[in-house]
Amino acid sequence: LLCNADDSYPYPIDQALKLRFKNYEMLVYHGHQASKRFRKENELVGFTLKYIANPLRIKNYSVAHDSRKKFKIEKIAYHYSSYRKVASVIGHTHRPLFESLSKQQRLKHKIEQLCRDYIDAGQGKEDIKSSILSYKKELKRIFNNGEERPALLSSIYHSIFHVPCLFNSGCVIGKRGITCLEIKHGEISLVHWFDKNISKKYLKQSGYDPVSLPGTDYYRMVINQESLDYIFARINLLA
Repeated sequence: LLCNADDSYPYPIDQALKLRFKNYEMLVYHGHQASKRFRKENELVGFTLKYIANPLRIKNYSVAHDSRKKFKIEKIAYHYSSYRKVASVIGHTHRPLFESLSKQQRLKHKIEQLCRDYIDAGQGKEDIKSSILSYKKELKRIFNNGEERPALLSSIYHSIFHVPCLFNSGCVIGKRGITCLEIKHGEISLVHWFDKNISKKYLKQSGYDPVSLPGTDYYRMVINQESLDYIFARINLLA
């Protein structure tokens, strides 16, 4: 599928899978297409990895290891998607994104909402307090490690309005399980699958509600979920 960008967009996005939901469009493509350098040197990089780096077991420090480069790639993809009023699912950066928000940004939103819920929670206040403390701990860890400081110190991709047009499942296969994006019954979800023998702490400290697969040690945990109708309504109204 060829998807030609407008004149205002500096780089072509020429390979994408186009998904349709009602009258809306969602593009699925590898995020390196939003980088002029990676597009220009893609064949050379592929040759080097296949015949030199991998056989010699040389570590590949890609854009996923550089927070500023990740933010730059996301910013280009975000503004392209916002301008065209489409939703985009990208890879390459290994950073989970849901509705254009990184993990750090989503945690801040969740903490704010839980603080509101706490007021009228009644007997459930202790559970909410526990979740808030867990989210705060994770947020401090992210900030102290410097993982997302470019996103923390600036507005969302330097956009006036937050447009929920960008998604990324993240690393997919990580040390603590599998992260994926699932689209079903008009909803999109960011989901984490994990083995409790590897990620026991998730069962107690995640703040989410894992669901076990009957007869196994595996769990499915929905991190974020939203209606596609609501997402595309905001894209069309705010972009």
